Amino acid sequence: MVQRESRHGGRSCMEEMSALFEREEDLPPIHLSGDPCALGYDHRRGVLYAAEGKSGTILALDGWQRKRVAAIESGGGIGLPRVGGLALGADGTIYATRPQPGTLFAVGEHTELLDALAPRWQRGGIVYAEASHALFVSQYLAAGGEGIVSRFDLDRRELVGIACGFDKPVGLALLGQTLIVADAALGAVYRVDLVDGHAVRCAPIAEGLDRPVAVCGAGNHGVLVASYRDAHGLGSVRQVRLDGRIDTVLEGAWEPSAIVATDDHIYLAIARERTVLVKARNLAP
Repeated sequence: MVQRESRHGGRSCMEEMSALFEREEDLPPIHLSGDPCALGYDHRRGVLYAAEGKSGTILALDGWQRKRVAAIESGGGIGLPRVGGLALGADGTIYATRPQPGTLFAVGEHTELLDALAPRWQRGGIVYAEASHALFVSQYLAAGGEGIVSRFDLDRRELVGIACGFDKPVGLALLGQTLIVADAALGAVYRVDLVDGHAVRCAPIAEGLDRPVAVCGAGNHGVLVASYRDAHGLGSVRQVRLDGRIDTVLEGAWEPSAIVATDDHIYLAIARERTVLVKARNLAP
């Protein structure tokens, strides 16, 4: 298991004009009956999934259609959503974490418990690795001060810690053989380089990002990090590349709770507003 490292430390006119003419359009927001706390996207089937925090209900949102897929029961965590993160498997299986007690589920025809942690641990981010049929999941002490990223082998049902030294790792994204970790307490984003599913290096690529709450992959454009500035009541989405370059994509008087992206749009769940914003994905190279 590797230890995270510490870090100290423009486009041409024609490119700008090309980007202007190629801009996508925003779509109307998606309104739900409860506050969305987690999002997932099935890129093969073009279906967005949203989990509602209070009820634990997972919904499939296909156009204007709403279909209830499952509900995660309460684990007794006071003031916490019932779902911490969602990930989609290659066969359409939905994988979900419950923050407290830190629990991992598979949602298909039936909801199956895959793994459970001791009550002092909470679970947050989750991402599926198709090549190895495994999940990367984050966990952290409820009291704070210690966070770990683990790999869960879905065939062997085996959980192995791969990176430590975090505080509150709440978001995960996977870009090929690079795992991205967003830490809410440290206000930073880390890259974890993988070899055969095992971490060989962990280093920061962005720091001082207010309070990161979620992250998603954006292909060759790096990752999108949703964060919130508590003192000012401002939310933002930043594009963070693996070399550390950062651009602000969205900003507003809202608190994000989850984020996913397609080739055309960014889906941003807003806390306490029962809303998912659908913004055009216009990213810098």
